[in-house]
Amino acid sequence: MPRTLSQKVEDTIHFCRGRREMTLGDFLDGAGPTASGFLTFLFSIPFVLCAWIPIANSVFGFIILVSGLRIALNKPIWVPKFLRRKHISGDKMAHRLVKMVRCLRRFEKIVHPRGTIYQQSPFLQSFNGFILSLCGFFLFLPLHPMTNFLPGVAVLLLSIGILEEDLWVMIAAYAILIIRIIFLFLPAPVPIP
Repeated sequence: MPRTLSQKVEDTIHFCRGRREMTLGDFLDGAGPTASGFLTFLFSIPFVLCAWIPIANSVFGFIILVSGLRIALNKPIWVPKFLRRKHISGDKMAHRLVKMVRCLRRFEKIVHPRGTIYQQSPFLQSFNGFILSLCGFFLFLPLHPMTNFLPGVAVLLLSIGILEEDLWVMIAAYAILIIRIIFLFLPAPVPIP
């Protein structure tokens, strides 16, 4: 039976509740595979909003690239050791996640598990990771801000598709990336004399 993102977040809430103190590493391990999807989702938002912060955008693109490779290789999210050891309150995190679940349930009227028979395929998981890392590569390059919009939208949609196990949203992300690649190979317009 396919599980929505709100149900997966509820599992994380149960994991966090009752723990006054836990490390960030414990939280990420408890969140499981959804942690990488959340990370790529969060770091795609500045690109979709066309926020241009030269160094930060390259860093965000690099993080998406690495996260995509981790998903492709079926490995957990990578976080530096000093951050994994950082202490957080499990109860406070659970309280924040409860608010998130309310928003997700409204959102899931539109985006919800569809085509989950394909989601179980290891090939599709690796393919999605590769696509995320390709988009991360485009976002990492210090190009004009508007060139980052389409790969940013592709990462946002693909992250949502991975998190919600929605194949149709993933297909929309692939289509947007194909459009971006087509624009990459189109010749520059010749100025009219």
